[in-house]
Amino acid sequence: MINVLHISTAKTWRGGEQQLAYMVDGLDKKGVKNYILTVSDSDLYKVYSKKDTPCFQQKKAHGLSVQWAKRINQICKENKIDVTHCHDSKAHTYAVLSSVLFNNTVPIVVHRKVIFKIKQSFLTKFKYNHNKVKKIICISKAVQKEVSKILKKDKTCVVYSAKELHQKNESIIDLRANYNLQANAKIIGYVAALTYEKDHDTFLKVAQKISQKHENVFFFIIGDGKLKKTIQAIIKKYDLEHKVILTGFLPNAKFLIKQFDVLLFTSQLEGLGTTILDAFELKTPVVTVKNGGAEEIVFPNKTGWICNKKEVNCLTDKIDKILTNNIDTTIINNAYNYVLQNHNAKKMVDSIYHVYQNVLNSL
Repeated sequence: MINVLHISTAKTWRGGEQQLAYMVDGLDKKGVKNYILTVSDSDLYKVYSKKDTPCFQQKKAHGLSVQWAKRINQICKENKIDVTHCHDSKAHTYAVLSSVLFNNTVPIVVHRKVIFKIKQSFLTKFKYNHNKVKKIICISKAVQKEVSKILKKDKTCVVYSAKELHQKNESIIDLRANYNLQANAKIIGYVAALTYEKDHDTFLKVAQKISQKHENVFFFIIGDGKLKKTIQAIIKKYDLEHKVILTGFLPNAKFLIKQFDVLLFTSQLEGLGTTILDAFELKTPVVTVKNGGAEEIVFPNKTGWICNKKEVNCLTDKIDKILTNNIDTTIINNAYNYVLQNHNAKKMVDSIYHVYQNVLNSL
């Protein structure tokens, strides 16, 4: 049996935590004994403290934390941990610090899920090239390319993010009825946090152009974040108050994608893009921009439609054609089959388990 300590420092439940949950649940079935260390009262702790998986909590810290490093070392020793699996950058830092300060000898696996540029500072280079970091799992080739820039020797592999397919539709909101739209109204939607890299400005510029061509089309932005007031101001600037609906956070938002006529995904930086995969599964057409990860799953005129970043005219043209013409169901079916074959949870779990085996066999 392999004993694995998963470390996550996220307070809320987002895509990364869902991926961790798929891993833990799947690895349990393969005989792995999973342990979780997370932030006190995090969403992850609230879920797993009610399950059989041992779940520890540690007070949130900023910067280098001796307390986190010490706790990691303690859990590893008391539970005879074989592999430490770090699910975010802070977790990675704390695990390396545990090795440095407390001589923790447990090998480290890092899971890199974002495509943001990695700092070239001494400490960052140190933690990525530390000899206890045995493997860095990247969720796409785009992420792998970014990680490789900081490594002295390659120790990366690609394991694509997964989806739990064929889940029961848990959406209880009828978007058209709830927001007083006609039953035949068209919806262009976007599910994303209200942050800079999601580029809602481009989404709204497309909305402005589409509104000039199509009367009964509405635009939904589902999500919350620090840019809410900025986005509201842009909506007013573009005279779209009666066309764009900011819903805020909605539970089970992924299931609402089924009600979209098009998912318009304008994010400029994505490690992969699980929202796009959700749309594929729910058979909703996807129009996106090239943002790193999207290019690895959206194949032009095969699984979706893709433009360069901020290419408003290109995005508008593709949406216009989808709204005007009958959609080629071949593209929708291709996208659906692609998810089934390449992004199922079992395939991801098998790959993660193989990583653990290789790490332990190389010691």
